[in-house]
Amino acid sequence: MEAVECIICKNPAMLLPKRGDREDFNCDQCRRFGISGTVIATEKFKNLSNQERNKLSSFIKAKNTNDSSFSLTSNEFNEFLSKI
Repeated sequence: MEAVECIICKNPAMLLPKRGDREDFNCDQCRRFGISGTVIATEKFKNLSNQERNKLSSFIKAKNTNDSSFSLTSNEFNEFLSKI
């Protein structure tokens, strides 16, 4: 594990071992989650405002159940975008 900045909320987080094209984080604000390389590479993700990042953090927390790790895939990200 490596100490990094959370890719969503920009707070301190731990980068967990990589699985495929997915990066996994453990963040106090966003909790434990994975995000696909496909999502990370999109312009929409790169250009999220701070307010949108806060909403995405809340979206991820709502999707996490029973301390399981939520994975933000392209489909999940598109669902999030349709709600903002």
